[in-house]
Amino acid sequence: MQTNPRELLRKYEYNDMEVVRFMREGVHLVGVHDSPPCYPEKIKAASLTKQDLEDSAVWRRKAIIEWVETSDPSHLRHLEGTALEETDMGFIEGPFWSEREVSDYFGHDRWMVVRRFVLVQGTEQKLRPIDDCLEAQLNMGFTSTSYLKLQDVDYIASLALKVAEAVSTGQQRHGSGEWKGKCLDLSKAYKQMGIHPSDRHLAVVYFAGEDGRPRFYVANSLMFGSTAAVYSFNRVSRSIWWLFNKMLLIPCGVFYDDYPLFSPAELAEDSDASASALLDILGWKHARTGPKGLPFSQRFQVLGCTLDLRHVPQGDVVTENKPGRLDRIREQLTRIKQAGKISLHEAQILHGLLRYSCGFFAGRHLFQVCAEIVNFMSALATSRRANVSDFCDYAADMLERSKPRTISSAGERRPILIFTDGAWESGVSGLGAVLVDCATGESHVLSGEVTGVLIDHWKQQVGEQLICQIELYAMVAVRWQFRKLIDQRRVIWFVDNEAARFSAIKGISATTTMRALVREFFSFEAESLSFPWIERVPSASNPADGPSRNSPEEVMTLLGVDACSVLEHPAELISRLIQSSRSLKKG
Repeated sequence: MQTNPRELLRKYEYNDMEVVRFMREGVHLVGVHDSPPCYPEKIKAASLTKQDLEDSAVWRRKAIIEWVETSDPSHLRHLEGTALEETDMGFIEGPFWSEREVSDYFGHDRWMVVRRFVLVQGTEQKLRPIDDCLEAQLNMGFTSTSYLKLQDVDYIASLALKVAEAVSTGQQRHGSGEWKGKCLDLSKAYKQMGIHPSDRHLAVVYFAGEDGRPRFYVANSLMFGSTAAVYSFNRVSRSIWWLFNKMLLIPCGVFYDDYPLFSPAELAEDSDASASALLDILGWKHARTGPKGLPFSQRFQVLGCTLDLRHVPQGDVVTENKPGRLDRIREQLTRIKQAGKISLHEAQILHGLLRYSCGFFAGRHLFQVCAEIVNFMSALATSRRANVSDFCDYAADMLERSKPRTISSAGERRPILIFTDGAWESGVSGLGAVLVDCATGESHVLSGEVTGVLIDHWKQQVGEQLICQIELYAMVAVRWQFRKLIDQRRVIWFVDNEAARFSAIKGISATTTMRALVREFFSFEAESLSFPWIERVPSASNPADGPSRNSPEEVMTLLGVDACSVLEHPAELISRLIQSSRSLKKG
């Protein structure tokens, strides 16, 4: 049984009705779609037209087919098995054994070939077929008009926190107050959407089998690798999310083909059945059993992490890495350190495993580890040297310090404002900082100088130009001194030095002394969790400018602060910074 999705979406006032056309007529792979009102506008123009692709199709096809690739036999078997499965399900038509057969099928030879290959994902070595629409230049013919704002782990965690807040403050009038969740997954999601008939000749999948013979398949459904597929599918999957929320009243999010659902414990089974029934009515296949078809639970995996709802009645939500993730990362790091080198593929696997652990609500202490992995990828691309052993030791230490994060809906939301500044004039390394707690009205003004031991070390490493190191050190010193005040708080950092600001934002720097400072800044997040945001302040507007030059009187009067505090330089912090930069320098 199916129903008309247009009428449902109209009834519940969906704000992107073009998705109905995508489902009824198919998706154009080239050209331009309309600009949906539900996403911010961001135009990336195509560099080729449909006619350009058709006119050059014969020669591009020749180049792709004649390129001989040495493939793992298991990959070729996987491609053949996948193609057979997709043929049986109607996703593709074929096989065609020669170009002439495909030309006869279309009635012309202006058709494009898209090479299919196998991507090995994660430490589980999962094989995923990819259609290389970039190589085929198909993606160069599509103009995107929007920026896809996706509902990632942070969105889902904040939704869970909103539920916890409502329950703990008595807004749930019935039931025990216990909640459960699950992640509903669409099956072969892209393949459930069709290609517009006028563009099917641009989507001929090609690969050579174990016997070396070429195989061609005409795609009926969206290809995993097409830019147009990404934009159109996300718009359609968002319409399902809308109906879950508006029609079924199930709080949920959507991330591509995953739908994290939330329900009071007493209604969980009904919510599960209702969501499945709606998808059945609309004709969407989805997982009902197995790892992707689990029932509602108080602890469930979502987008690479585990969300724990057992403390929702008290207003708390717990996020942590999914089981086994950290162990797999540790094993990978051990192998890399023993080998003394890292490949691009290994770096990509590590980055994929870690990236979901670095959200706003999940915690930021592994963000810098991710940034260093990205730096490894860049180094491999440019043949630059990188200190693999130091990175593995550092990453392993950060992983050991990882722990589940409890987020309280009753936590203080008013931020702490922190202004920092550094000065390097006539050999004097001035430091200044101003803290304003918007919750309590408490203010601090601090002034000082960088300890001579650290200045001498920096000079040995980078020479006399130290202003960037001093500016970033001011942030690190404040983070150390006020770690108890900052714990579990939202913090807005204001920095007037761009090198220091961007190093802290990106979590990386090309300079070893700056990278050591960045590492230390993020290491505090393991024990003293915060919600940081780093922003720019012009020097002329920076209240920490005076204290950095030993002139704190004006800002003290402005804030009503009686005494200017001294910025501390504990021996432990200085020792860690020096040791870290020396270790990085060895690379």
